[in-house]
Amino acid sequence: MRQRVLPILLCLSLAGCVAGTPTAGTNSAPRPSGAPSAVPQGTPAAVPTGTPTAGAAAGASADIRPETPSTTGTPTALPSTPSTSYGGGSQYQAPALRAGDVDDNVGFPAYLTYLANFRDFGVRKVDVSERITIRVMDTSQKGVPDAQVAVTAGGGLPFEGRTASDGRVLCFPKTFTSAADRTVFTVTATKNGQTVTTEQQRTNPTWELAVPMAVNRAAAANLDLVFLLDATGSMGDEIGRIQATIRTVSDRIKQLNGNKRLRLGLVAYRDRGDAEPLVVQDFTEDLSAFQSRLAAVQASGGGDTPEDLENGLNAALSRMSWSVADATRLVFLVADATPHIDYPQSFPYPESIAKAVKTGVKLYPIGASGLETTGEYVFRQLAQQTLAKYLFLTYGGQPGPGGGVSATVGSFQENNLDELIVTIVKNELAPLSQ
Repeated sequence: MRQRVLPILLCLSLAGCVAGTPTAGTNSAPRPSGAPSAVPQGTPAAVPTGTPTAGAAAGASADIRPETPSTTGTPTALPSTPSTSYGGGSQYQAPALRAGDVDDNVGFPAYLTYLANFRDFGVRKVDVSERITIRVMDTSQKGVPDAQVAVTAGGGLPFEGRTASDGRVLCFPKTFTSAADRTVFTVTATKNGQTVTTEQQRTNPTWELAVPMAVNRAAAANLDLVFLLDATGSMGDEIGRIQATIRTVSDRIKQLNGNKRLRLGLVAYRDRGDAEPLVVQDFTEDLSAFQSRLAAVQASGGGDTPEDLENGLNAALSRMSWSVADATRLVFLVADATPHIDYPQSFPYPESIAKAVKTGVKLYPIGASGLETTGEYVFRQLAQQTLAKYLFLTYGGQPGPGGGVSATVGSFQENNLDELIVTIVKNELAPLSQ
């Protein structure tokens, strides 16, 4: 638990719609102290989507460019941000939080430089310098979502994964401890009972497989979404805002996938020794029931800065009833502290990343106020290896005290956090309607 002062106006807001503005540098400077001011009301502006958010310039040949097209259109009007009592009962309009994001697979050379320059302790390093994109296609040459992929070599099975909605999954041969010296791998992709097997050279950065069938991509628009929350004492404001706005965000997400199923799940973790170190609420399609479950979560405990994130992440992947059939599976982690990696009998987060890839789950971490450099490193590992993005609150230009969030990403596009989340879901579902 981080000790910090963060009034409710800086809590995690998932309501509001203000156009993004480019921001240079790393994280924004702490906000000056002072009384909060009202946010002007008016028609929300459209937030640009598909805007590059990479850090330093990177060679295009080494980048993974998202295949999902940019989506634009008329912005959805949102309810005005709730008024909050502050300083003896006066009312003011709480401003929406703003955030940046970075896709380290788009700016992969810059990400490798960041990893090479990192010198802090408290992380579990994974060598991702050798990255291979596996893409599964159907007879129309479109990506196949939720295909099961296996890589074998010499009788071993060093990799298993499921493709994302655009048909891609990443593997990293330098992590193949059972086949570290292999130069040729057998790659198998299976979808709806149809299997294709090819031999692939390690030196090829992209392995493509074509299943002999046309695939109904729309079936994968069923959405499993888990909120994984650090529920220690320093996270009270963020949790409060999620509780206040989750219905609005859920309704907007539900509109994105039309008549397909939306299931919401909740995992809240604290630290060992706390009265309730872990809360797990399995998936439900009842949005009101989920809202009630979330409302029961109270921020408490913690103590030192690291928290038992590894326990929470393992629970999110092992104790939730993730869809076995076609689905899009996402986790939004909201936290302000790095994991304890010194605990015995822990669940090392690289193993949880591998489990996420095998299950077809993308991990979207959101760094909250006070997240330090080690936390940023871990959060970016979670995102990069699962083809997701690292999001970070910026607190730029807002009144009141606030701690920065570590984000060593160079320039980035700053947007409202709620728009980033909804746009992420929208882009994840976009290939399924093509």
